[in-house]
Amino acid sequence: MRPTEMSRRGAKSLGSANHSIDTILISLNPFVFPALDETKMVSNADGAMQRTLEPARTSGEIRILVVEDEFLIAEWIAEALGDQGFEVQTASNAVDALRHLVSSTVDVLFTDVNLPGNMEGTALARCARELLPRLPVIYTSARVAALAPEVCVPGAVFVPKPYRAEVLGQLIAGACKPLREPAFV
Repeated sequence: MRPTEMSRRGAKSLGSANHSIDTILISLNPFVFPALDETKMVSNADGAMQRTLEPARTSGEIRILVVEDEFLIAEWIAEALGDQGFEVQTASNAVDALRHLVSSTVDVLFTDVNLPGNMEGTALARCARELLPRLPVIYTSARVAALAPEVCVPGAVFVPKPYRAEVLGQLIAGACKPLREPAFV
C-alpha cells in the first residue's frame, strides 16, 4: 500500500500500510513524569477538555539516535524532533546504530523493538548500555503494547506506535533532564 497523508481535525499525520502516526498511548516509568509538567488544557471542537503538550524546550541540543527500519516513519520523526530543537541521527538497523554509538555523541537512544537483521531493539539497547551505561533508552513498537521489564534495560521507557512527536519530544527532554542538571547547586 502506498504511504498516504491524512488530515484529522486540522492535524496532519503520516500513514503507511503498517502504521498511522496521529495518536499516542504511552507506558511511562516514574523517571519520565517530570517531562509532562508543561501541559495545558484546551477545548476541542465538541467542547470537551483535553490535555495538550507544549513543544519540548531544550537547553542545548540533545542528540538523539532514532533506530527505525520504516523509512517514512524515520524521516517523519527525525524532522519532527529536529523542529523541536533536537539534533537527530537515524539508523535503519542495529548494526548501523552501533556504528553511530561508537563514532558520534548520542544523548538518547530511541529504537524500534523489531529491527531487520540479527539484532532486535532490546539487544541493541543492552549493547548500547555497555558502551554508554547512563544512556537513556526509549523503545517503540507497533507489534506489542508493552515490554516485560526483564527484557528492557533499567530505566527505559516504552512508547507504543502510533505516537505523537510532541509527546516523544517531552519524554526525551525529561529523560535527559537528570543528565543535564548539575548534581550540586
